Amino acid sequence: MSQNFTELIAEVQGYMSRTTSDVLITTARVGRWVNQAQRKIVMDNAGLRDVHTLDKTTWALVTDQYEYDLADFVTLPIAHLLSIKYIDTTNEIYHVIPPYQGGVDQWDMNYPYIPQHATGVTQSYIRRDNKVEIFPAPSSSENAVPLWVEYSYLPALMTGTDATDLTDFDEEIIRMALAIGYSTIPTQSQNARDSFLLARSMIAERIDSEMDTDTDLVPSDFGP
Repeated sequence: MSQNFTELIAEVQGYMSRTTSDVLITTARVGRWVNQAQRKIVMDNAGLRDVHTLDKTTWALVTDQYEYDLADFVTLPIAHLLSIKYIDTTNEIYHVIPPYQGGVDQWDMNYPYIPQHATGVTQSYIRRDNKVEIFPAPSSSENAVPLWVEYSYLPALMTGTDATDLTDFDEEIIRMALAIGYSTIPTQSQNARDSFLLARSMIAERIDSEMDTDTDLVPSDFGP
């Protein structure tokens, strides 16, 4: 059984007390490091199954609107955008919208002002920070067509006895939290580096052995 938030904090404090007597290693600070560690693992590894979801209801096309906000995903914030599906049940048009392969700069060269182009069925998208731009912009015929969004979500901050969203990732979270914690103490820079390298190695082995990622489903430019 995975450790809860309080237990993870206690273990990180226990490890750090062996190498430093810094009085600033409080429960509150270690709690922040543990939460940062869980989120860093998710942000650094797209497609982890424990935080993988398909949202069918948040986004729908709006006539002439070519920009959509990732902040709309409030309950489960987007960490990595994996794919967008165009689901037009009225006209029986279904397809996965491919991400634009040329990058943001090339996108801007080709489509400096999307409203100048004809509207129609979405053919491509690109992520720009926390926004998604689509091309072409929808016409009234495409208005209200659902966009199904497949993504990895950012875990909620843990408190009290909350469990981590990552199954059997206790050791990996602990080691990453140690790396973050040690990095705040100038005299512990070597421990910070060692903990970070160990965390990354353990995470890689864990993902490989449990097949947490379906890499063939992850676009090459899913974004940060």
